[in-house]
Amino acid sequence: FYAPQLISPHLANAQTVDIYVVSDQRISANLVIELQLMTFKGDLLYRKTMNVEIEPLSSRIYYQLNLESIAIKRVIHQSLLSCKLIGDGAIISSNILYFSKPKKQKLPLPDIQVAVNKKDDQLTVELQATTVVRDVYLSTDLQEGYFEDNFFDLLPGELREIRFICSEKIRPSDFKQSLHITSLYALMK
Repeated sequence: FYAPQLISPHLANAQTVDIYVVSDQRISANLVIELQLMTFKGDLLYRKTMNVEIEPLSSRIYYQLNLESIAIKRVIHQSLLSCKLIGDGAIISSNILYFSKPKKQKLPLPDIQVAVNKKDDQLTVELQATTVVRDVYLSTDLQEGYFEDNFFDLLPGELREIRFICSEKIRPSDFKQSLHITSLYALMK
């Protein structure tokens, strides 16, 4: 994917996360960095929001998160750092840092609420979960078409809306019955 500005967390060592912002813009920008360190069940361990001036045509560290000051060691295999770069109230870039490899993660059983709606003659799938759901994959055996977004992580409490692009008319109730949702949790069991 491409965006003029990207946020990128990097685990520098066992105690420090460097928060980089990369800018391909030729002018500086006043943006907001939002960090949330949470467990897979949505328990907030740390939150930081800061206003920053992003330098043009640059890649640099804008914040260093010291993990030693946060009680994360006991939940390291069930925690993540959500990073967002926000401008004019909209998310410009987001990124998630997991502290362990997928096979070591203690993923909870996904509990995903699903709604299928029709908006402007297109179907949309709304997903929301109470826990983190890694690598969500949507499929249907009804029609030829495609999901505008697929294979993504869903954070606790996050509402994700995905359009299904198809030239044929489908009733939302029929589409919902044909919808299949899988995730990394199912593949690891």
